[in-house]
Amino acid sequence: MPDRDRSVATRAWALVCPQCRETLSQGANELACARCGRIYGITDGVIRFVSEDTFYEHRYEPGTLEFSPNERTPWGRSLLYLVSMHYFWYIRKFIPAGSSILDLACGAGMRYLTTRGRVAGLEVSFTAARQMSRVYDLALQASALEIPLKTGSLDAVVSRFFLEHVPVASKPALLREIRRVLRPGGWLITQQDCECDNSLWKWAQKDRALFQSRFVDNDGHLGLQYPSENLRQFRDAGFEVVKFHASNKTPFVTLSMLEWMQPYRSKSAIANVLLGLGGVVNRNKLLNTAYTFGTTLLDDAAERFLPLDSARYLVAVCQSQPGE
Repeated sequence: MPDRDRSVATRAWALVCPQCRETLSQGANELACARCGRIYGITDGVIRFVSEDTFYEHRYEPGTLEFSPNERTPWGRSLLYLVSMHYFWYIRKFIPAGSSILDLACGAGMRYLTTRGRVAGLEVSFTAARQMSRVYDLALQASALEIPLKTGSLDAVVSRFFLEHVPVASKPALLREIRRVLRPGGWLITQQDCECDNSLWKWAQKDRALFQSRFVDNDGHLGLQYPSENLRQFRDAGFEVVKFHASNKTPFVTLSMLEWMQPYRSKSAIANVLLGLGGVVNRNKLLNTAYTFGTTLLDDAAERFLPLDSARYLVAVCQSQPGE
């Protein structure tokens, strides 16, 4: 999208100063707050409300998730259901076409989300936000605790693998801020890693130093909580939990988790064999797809029979309730 078009696109959004929430006025390459005098620059289509984040700026290689099947076909709808533990299926089901949507901590963005309406993306990484600006209508380099959008201006907020990065003590404030920018009845759809009682997860935790290195410090997972704790926080923040899917309750976990566990291969001969097989499956496109779809269907079958807090992952669909 050319810079001129990006500039025009920002005017379609109710942008406010994250410090005092005054409506911002737009210049050629900046936004200005008349109340507090702050100036926010625009670089390569990204409105920059925060400075570079030392942890996340170069932590990941940003790449747009190009997944966007044709939902008018049975196969396309099946893909939406089977990929990413129903996350995209719930977006299709609960977010009406033509909605105004904010994607929190979105990396370089998701192509499918743009089929549901106007999308703004928020990232602390400028590198990711710059790439995301080519996909979404609006690119914000900002803190999710101070969203620079007007109160009640959004139909939906989505986040994928973000909440586990937020310290537990900061989550109530984050959820209040999300609820602030949503209209009453607006949707919050999240997908997150969880603390859990999954037997494989508990086995990994026996080596506390390795677990801390691979599952916490490596990705900044400072806010891992049990699924039940996450659901309770949503309700405490004024959301109704309309639907949720708690997955990976069995040792058949995602291939990404098996990749994180590769250093555990030295722990035992069985671990060496099984994690080695996991690596082979992950690198083979056909086997990867078959395993991913198979674990999704297994999760569906097992979910009702196993405890909620056995789940390694949670997808939650929440609706903002009126009132303070």
